[in-house]
Amino acid sequence: MISVTSISYFQEQDSTTTSYYVETDHLGSICKIYDAAGSKQYDATYDAWGKQTVNYNTLGLTRGYCAHEHWNQFGLIDMNGRFLSPDPYVQDPTNLQNFNRYSYCLNNPLKYNDPSGESAVLTAAIIGAVVGTYIGGIMANNTYNPIKWNYNELKTWGYMGGGAIVGAASGAAGAYVGSTVGGYFAGSSFVAGAASGAAAGAVSGTISGAGYSWLNGASFRQGVWKGFIGGNVGGLTGGVMGGLAGGISAYNNDCNFWNGKPNTLLDEIDYNLPFCPNEGSNDCFVKSAEAIESKFAENPRTSTQLRTSIGKTKNELVSVEDMQNKAGYRFTTTKDRCQAFEKLKNGKLSFHATDWGDGTGHMTAVNKMQMWQRANGKLYFRLFTMDSAKGQYSRTLINRFYFVEAISRNF
Repeated sequence: MISVTSISYFQEQDSTTTSYYVETDHLGSICKIYDAAGSKQYDATYDAWGKQTVNYNTLGLTRGYCAHEHWNQFGLIDMNGRFLSPDPYVQDPTNLQNFNRYSYCLNNPLKYNDPSGESAVLTAAIIGAVVGTYIGGIMANNTYNPIKWNYNELKTWGYMGGGAIVGAASGAAGAYVGSTVGGYFAGSSFVAGAASGAAAGAVSGTISGAGYSWLNGASFRQGVWKGFIGGNVGGLTGGVMGGLAGGISAYNNDCNFWNGKPNTLLDEIDYNLPFCPNEGSNDCFVKSAEAIESKFAENPRTSTQLRTSIGKTKNELVSVEDMQNKAGYRFTTTKDRCQAFEKLKNGKLSFHATDWGDGTGHMTAVNKMQMWQRANGKLYFRLFTMDSAKGQYSRTLINRFYFVEAISRNF
């Protein structure tokens, strides 16, 4: 389940720099690498615990799971000292996994990535203390600008110190409760994110609401009421934000948005097209055609040759009519995903187009398409295109686009 595409640069021995396109999953594990021409140079898969299966490797790359270095001859993954000593903190005493100081991210590596072993609660406390210090300074000086604060008054330092304590307690308690609640769920989902976010927000909001109120001179009763309000607002806000974050994470990793149940990859078509970046404006059509022809045509043409064949100079707009009437293409369109997938399997669908609704559009070359099945039996599709304008291979939202069947005389 590929979620990220990035560009990496490698310095060769002869001092030349070569760019490669790297596909990683949501944990940062290196799955595929392509060179600038679009040829696959590396392909690997991983099990839940990072065991690597290298299918193709022309680069001699030794990194993989979470981008760590693999010592395959020893069956080890070098995390740069991550497990040479036990984790220094027990983050959650209610979770027995925390008492194994060498366990990795609560024994849930499908969901978490823990490169340092440090405490998430401690990090949250530090962030909360910094924010609280700023809030305390605002309360003491009635201005958001720290430059205008009166640092000669004890009140400023007292409020800043009190704010730091409230912020640290709020951040630590929220992180602790949120991670504890989140630990009861396997993987990301809207439900898991909402539960964790609501719990963290409620606790953090209660502490900060009451604490800052008392710091500002409120009575005990007033502070409790402010804490009650803060807890409700924080719980609602945290629940919504956490739910959306969890659901989107699950969706992006081809799991159910609401409950996180994994979907099933039924079939995949990968053309492995070469990458053809734009050389000027209005190049998307001819560059997409260049990529397709270089893979499938007996006598492939470059984008320059395509422009010459239709009588268009560099940067001139190339239309569907130009490609159809002068470049030897015939176009039919479809929005039916299943039909498009079957045609792709037969090598017929080549382009993927979007119509912006204002007489303009954008053309990309279909590079890969996947057929997935949700837990409820419904099918959906993932599309990856060679996008010459974006300068990368892109995962595309199919619902906004339509497929273009392109048949050239040269094919």
